[in-house]
This record gives sequence, structure tokens and C-alpha cells, in this order.
Amino acid sequence: MRNARRIDANITLGIVPDSDDFTHLKDLGYRTLVDVREEEEKFGSPIQQTAEALGFNYVSIPVSRKDIMLADVLLFYSVVYNKNNTPVYVFSRFGKKPLAFLLLFEAVANGESLVRVFQRASRIGIDLRGDLCLESFLVDFFNKGCTEEIVEAIREYRPELLRVTEDKTVMICETAKAHLASCIQRHDREELLGQRGCTVWLTGLPSAGKSTTAFTLEEKLTKLGYLVYVLDSDNIRHGLCNDLGFSAAERAENIRRISQVAKLFCDAGFIVITSFISPYRRDRSFARDIHREAGLGFVEVFVDTPLNVCEKRDSRGLYKKARQGELLGFTGLDAPFEPPPEPEVVVRPEDSAPAEIAEQLVDHLKRNKFLSLRAYPVLR
Repeated sequence: MRNARRIDANITLGIVPDSDDFTHLKDLGYRTLVDVREEEEKFGSPIQQTAEALGFNYVSIPVSRKDIMLADVLLFYSVVYNKNNTPVYVFSRFGKKPLAFLLLFEAVANGESLVRVFQRASRIGIDLRGDLCLESFLVDFFNKGCTEEIVEAIREYRPELLRVTEDKTVMICETAKAHLASCIQRHDREELLGQRGCTVWLTGLPSAGKSTTAFTLEEKLTKLGYLVYVLDSDNIRHGLCNDLGFSAAERAENIRRISQVAKLFCDAGFIVITSFISPYRRDRSFARDIHREAGLGFVEVFVDTPLNVCEKRDSRGLYKKARQGELLGFTGLDAPFEPPPEPEVVVRPEDSAPAEIAEQLVDHLKRNKFLSLRAYPVLR
């Protein structure tokens, strides 16, 4: 058999059988074939016609590549773990989904975490992480506590697999979730990096000096040995948000996306510096709130540069174009900028050099324990 793997005494997993495989399967005593391919992959079911002509019991369980349903997985178990204990040959295009379902069944029976599913698949040469839909299903399965349904299936089809007492089987779901969540925690990453994840959110008028402040601070922190990343229009507006314009609604969506990305970086232990006008208080409040709700640091920095100074600093001539009516909805002129009422830090590029401002922000991060005393200079 090509690429066939014996999972247990009665279940063999493989790819779509050809004529030689049918003969071999029959000689080995297999009578049931379980087809787990998506419906459109079956092309009028020529496999079904061949299987039934040769006397096989053909069972179709079409599992979508885009949306895996728990009901399909439970149906899969009811077929492969048949009470007659007859050999079953299970196949799909690449064999990933049925393998994942079988390993999931085993992991839940043993009260193990999702990590064990990926590890066991890897040992036999299959990377389940290559299938994004499947990986999403498995993660959601553990996180949403769907293991109780699997426990019931195990109790019905393979009760001998349960290695915990009957009154504890309902706790398998919470055990599995706890194991999954405890693999790598935020504090593990922060201890490794010697820093606490936080977002330094720079806000101010166009040409106020936000980008200069952001990159000077990035350089300063990196030289001190900290892991830092700057989010600005170059890596956001030209990629993640290249579908957005500059209306009030699109500006709000732009900041919403930036807020979520910054939050993810923070959870990974990064110090994130965002450099965006972010003119509306409610949008900046959203960014602050989702960080605080997740227990992450958020430092709002008002780059307080007067309008007339911003116009003088504007090397691209955007203020001039806006005043001539060539740009509409320009922040500070015909679109509002709402200064933060209570920022953690106020900096004034008009009065201080970029290096002095960066030092001011580093001191704030140290005082608030975002930076540890352990730093490793990496740049000279």
C-alpha cells in the first residue's frame, strides 16, 4: 500500500487507493473504505463505484477544507470505531485530516494537550500545521471546550481508552485547555527578553516629529539590548491597511487594525512604538483599552508641536497643498486633531533634540518597570 500507516489493529490511514490497492486491501481483509475528501474532490465518485463493484462498504464523510464541522468529526468516529471491530481503510487527498481526528481522539482520551497531537503527527512525518483550516479547527476545539462531545464519543465507541475515572472524564476539557495555555506564557517570553511588552503610542499633528521620535527611541533601546519594533505608515499603510483611505471611518479602521497588531507584538514581549497621527481620542482610547484588558502596558505620548512649527517642518509640502485646496480632510486644517487629555508623557521637539526626547522616554519606561536592569548592548 502506498503511504499507508497502520494506526491501530483495525484502522489504516492512507491516500486515495488505485486498482492495485483495492486488490491488496481485499487480501488483507479490509471491507470498509472511509473517504474523507471534500465533495468536489470526488469527481462523480469513481472510487465509490469501483469499491462497491468489488464488494467494499464505501462510506463518504466529506470534510470541507474551509470549514471543518465537529458533527463530521463525530460521524467519522462512529464509522472508524465500529462495534464489529472490522478493519477500516481511511483515506483523503493527503491523509492530514483523518490523522488529526484520530490523534485528537487519543489525546482527549488521555487528557493530553493539543501539543501532543502535533508532536505525534510530526513523528510519522506529517506536519499538521501546513493546513491552516485544520490547525484553526484544532486550536478552536481545545480553546472552546468542545472535548466533552469527544469524551462522549469515546465512552460510546472506545470506553477502554479512558484512563481516568468516570467522574473525572468531564474535566478532560479543562485539563487540555490548561495544558495548551501553559506551554509558553507571556512572562516566559518577557523573562527571556528582559523586558515587559508594551506599546509606546505617539500621537500628534502631521510633521510634528513623531517618526523622528519613534526611530530615535528605537535606536536607543536597541543599543541598550532591548527588542523593539516601530509601526508606521511605511509598514502599515502599504501593507495591512493599503485598502483604506483617509475618511473618518477609514482612519478609525486603520487605528483599530494598528491597535490589534501592536497588542499582538506586546504579548510576544516586544516594545512597540507606533507613529501615527491618530487624531481621534476614541480611537486612541480603544487602543489603550484592549491593551489594559489584556494586562499589557500602554504609554500614550503626545508629540506636542504647534501647528505653525509643523508647517515649517513639512518637507513634503502637504500643508501647502491642503491650504491651496489640493488635499481635503487634512488633519489640523480642515479635519480635527483631538489632543490627548491625560497622556503619560508629553514631548516637545521644538524645545528638545531627538536624542533628549528618546532619553526622556527611556527613563519613563524604566520607572514603570518595562525595562529590566538586565540589558545587553548589541550595537556600537
